[in-house]
Amino acid sequence: MNEPVKVAVVHPDGRVEEAEMDFEGCQKAVGGYVELLKLSASVWAYVNEDGKAAGLPPNPKATAFCFMCGPNIAAGDHIVGPMVVCGANGTRAVTRQALSTLATITVI
Repeated sequence: MNEPVKVAVVHPDGRVEEAEMDFEGCQKAVGGYVELLKLSASVWAYVNEDGKAAGLPPNPKATAFCFMCGPNIAAGDHIVGPMVVCGANGTRAVTRQALSTLATITVI
C-alpha cells in the first residue's frame, strides 16, 4: 500500500467511511502499528495490533464483517478500534462487494 488506494474505514460507532490512503494513512486511521487480516482472496483488512492492550473500543460491525468473510479471527475474539478494509495485497481498491456487505450489517 505504497500508493494511495480506495479503502473503507469501519469505525467502532458503525460508520463506514470511504477514503483513499497509503500505508501511512492506514497507520493513522487505526491509531498505531497495523496488524494484517487476510479476510478472503480479494479482501484484506488492517487493525491496530495493540488495540486491545490500548483499550480501544469494540467494533461490532468490523467483527461481524470478519466472521462473514470466513474463519479469519478466533471464535469469541473481536475487533477493537477502527478497521481499514482494502483489496488483496493492500494494493487494490476495496471491492464493491465488500462495501455492499458492510452496508448491510446492522449492529444492535
